[in-house]
Amino acid sequence: MFLLLTSCTSILKKEYPETSNKEKGKLLISWTDDSGKNISKIRIRHLCLREKKITDPRSSCEDIELAWQYDLRKNDQIEIFIPEGNYSARLTIRENSGDSDYSLVTYFGFKEPTNSQCSLSFVQSDFLPYDRFDCPNLEIKPGKTTKVKIKVTSKQEAWGTESLLVAIFSLGLIASPSQLIHLDMEYAPPNR
Repeated sequence: MFLLLTSCTSILKKEYPETSNKEKGKLLISWTDDSGKNISKIRIRHLCLREKKITDPRSSCEDIELAWQYDLRKNDQIEIFIPEGNYSARLTIRENSGDSDYSLVTYFGFKEPTNSQCSLSFVQSDFLPYDRFDCPNLEIKPGKTTKVKIKVTSKQEAWGTESLLVAIFSLGLIASPSQLIHLDMEYAPPNR
């Protein structure tokens, strides 16, 4: 399988053994910023794809890792050509470097064959709360485009207690953001 990731500023190519003679469709990933904070990039921590079900969207990649620690800059997009099929996938957005007073932490899991839409839950756990989307399988059709558009929203969640704990345990060496900015997403299968 040959996969191509393209953005306006760089091209990243990955090649995998051909696993199928199926025609390919395109997965297009883009993002917009409605936060009012003038965010210049989002970091894709993981973009994983597999034909079997991914049980936890936070788990490590078990099959094909399409992107890892990839900075998607404003107006850039990712195009990936994938053989037709219904895939389980995981897209993790995680940006909490401490360079600012906010974090972006969201897990998108494409794995629910019976759902027609994504469901969102806010998980208040660990040191870092996060948004979790459980979505239908990622559907790829030959010659068609499947679109995933990530939206950085203006909604924020304060997590001062966790931020304080990180500072205490790191003896003040780690500056931890105190606001989680919520993300949203539009998922458009190829038949729409």
